[in-house]
Amino acid sequence: MEQETLMMKPKWEGTVSAKIEDVNADQIWMLIKDFFGIYNFFPTLQASYGVQGNNGEVGSIRYCELLPSSPPPSDDDDNGNKPEVHYVKEKITAIDPDQRSLTFEIVEGNIGLYSYVATLKVVVDDDDGCVLEWSFSFDE
Repeated sequence: MEQETLMMKPKWEGTVSAKIEDVNADQIWMLIKDFFGIYNFFPTLQASYGVQGNNGEVGSIRYCELLPSSPPPSDDDDNGNKPEVHYVKEKITAIDPDQRSLTFEIVEGNIGLYSYVATLKVVVDDDDGCVLEWSFSFDE
């Protein structure tokens, strides 16, 4: 019964894109394929690092810790409890350097996303830049 309930839940799917000017597709691809170093350009991450495999290879897993959404009033609450750390572990499931495409999934975490899969793709633009496409799907 539980399996049937999970199968009936709708997926949220979408694609967002951003045009990046004055930076070519190969330059952006270098950032994307540095899977363990995402914190270098993703402003909501406090940290990211590899926990399994080789950086940029299928099967490698990274740990990403998100910045708190608002600063806690102190390190501990009134009961001495530490604030909860929000994190995900993400695994590369496919990579295509020729197409500048990387697909990953969340394999563990506490941010409320289930069956999350995303593909980042860098597309050459006619101008001096490129377009970064982020396609995703996850269970509601």
